[in-house]
Amino acid sequence: TVRGSNDQSNQQQGWRKIPWSKHLTDLRGMGFTDTKVNIQLLKKFNGNTQRVVDALLEEQHDEQRIV
Repeated sequence: TVRGSNDQSNQQQGWRKIPWSKHLTDLRGMGFTDTKVNIQLLKKFNGNTQRVVDALLEEQHDEQRIV
């Protein structure tokens, strides 16, 4: 929908004003859309996107193993 596109665009524009905006955009492009978790991990790993992705993938793997 048009509204959804505008909401997403506004949200992306808001990211430019916060730390890690480039990293958040990259992570979203990879399918990691939980901004709160992504920010927490970016802080934990000092902006190292590769370590964030590794942590997110490990978390997904652990969740699949439980099921």
